[in-house]
Amino acid sequence: MKNGFIISVYCGPQPPIEINGIKYPDRITEDQFLLLKDLGVTMVYGQCDIMNTETEEYAFRSLDICEKLGLDYLVKDLISREYCSLGEPMFGKYLFKDYRKLSEDERRELDIRFENSLNRYKNKKAFKGIIFVDEPGAEMFAGIARAKRVFDRVCKGKIFLVNHQHHCCDPAFYQFGAWQIKKDENISDEYKFVQDRTRFKYDGFFKDNALSRYENFIEKYFDTVKSEIFSYDIYPFIEYRGLYATNKALYELPQLAKKICDKYGLTYWNFLQCGGKWDGLAKVTNFAEVQLSVSVAMATGAKGLEIYTGCFPNDCLPKTKEESGVIDEFGRTTEQYDYYRAALCQAKAAEKYIVPAELKGIVVNGEYYDGNPSVEVLRDEYEMNDIYKGKLPVFSDYELKEYEELKEVISETQVFVSCFVRNGKSVFMVVNTSTVIATRVKLVFDGETEYIRVQNGRAAKGRGASVEEISLPAGENFVIAIE
Repeated sequence: MKNGFIISVYCGPQPPIEINGIKYPDRITEDQFLLLKDLGVTMVYGQCDIMNTETEEYAFRSLDICEKLGLDYLVKDLISREYCSLGEPMFGKYLFKDYRKLSEDERRELDIRFENSLNRYKNKKAFKGIIFVDEPGAEMFAGIARAKRVFDRVCKGKIFLVNHQHHCCDPAFYQFGAWQIKKDENISDEYKFVQDRTRFKYDGFFKDNALSRYENFIEKYFDTVKSEIFSYDIYPFIEYRGLYATNKALYELPQLAKKICDKYGLTYWNFLQCGGKWDGLAKVTNFAEVQLSVSVAMATGAKGLEIYTGCFPNDCLPKTKEESGVIDEFGRTTEQYDYYRAALCQAKAAEKYIVPAELKGIVVNGEYYDGNPSVEVLRDEYEMNDIYKGKLPVFSDYELKEYEELKEVISETQVFVSCFVRNGKSVFMVVNTSTVIATRVKLVFDGETEYIRVQNGRAAKGRGASVEEISLPAGENFVIAIE
């Protein structure tokens, strides 16, 4: 969508399944996809409806329903996993030969089978591309690159999506990826260092040099695979020993994404945390956290907003502690659905001003407030140094001290103002970085200015030397487009 966000759900509606005597219904129905469309979703990712498996019929049904409703669909195809196989089980039951050990004849035979599979569904009107693999390791890059060459020849102009892990990974994760059995004794020196002369020291969370290692890892991927989209996941809203906090990776990784995308001519898509408790410290997101997640993605130049999880996936059943998804395992909407409806309403109203614009940088103003103890206490309490406490992490040329006709930003607490240019005119997006309190904001221009203000999903014209004080709830944003 040239002038609109791609709003997607990672995990679309799910096929029926019975586990431990509990029957989970068939959710690949028109009603379920309609719920997603009404939410603002434009693209659905296949998850447990997989081509070349016993659930293939549901993948074709998903394509047909998406065509009827005007949604785009990314197919999940089991053959694609053969290009990523390191000779160990994937998804619990699928075991393929180690791609690295295949002969050239075996690789050509795989290419033919992949092409034949793509030909079965490439002409479906809803087919937008393929969700190839999630969080691969560097050992998989050569196989992914070969598969992409086949895909580009057969499905020219379609999306070949690979989603990447974030930068808190251990050496085994970098080398083998998320879906393999990772054995420390098998890690080669190359990946212990991850193309970095600084020795990798993994100690539980984000540590020194993590971003430089990650940058080298991601650059190696794009040098090898030649993809067009940088997609990554991070779940920054956490709970630890009764405290709620936001990890600074929420702001840190978009800066790296901008740097990588500028270098390789890419667009970046950003995963949005929808719920939590699936691993680590991820908490269940509240309204303000959902708003902030969407606001930051919009304000840092993301073209794709990826909700994870969208529909609760069969491969996470039976539930243990997870509370995630806009739609649950029985096809019912959750409170997250209502949170995202509000946040995406603003995104849809602002997209024509933001999506085609170029991000120039961010102006930060005011004191950050999250209601937590001081950073010194948090360092002891969390045993980490990565809780956001108000200083925008600096990794690339991102933060601006001033910006052209924006003379002054006045706010009660911290906001950041993203400065875009669209058709030669400035567009400002103002984000309240707090998830606990509202703030009041005033923008002062260098003279009389006509503008359009977009807030709460509505647009209105204005004129003046300033945008007078606006109340901005926790995590929310408004957009000022200069006319």
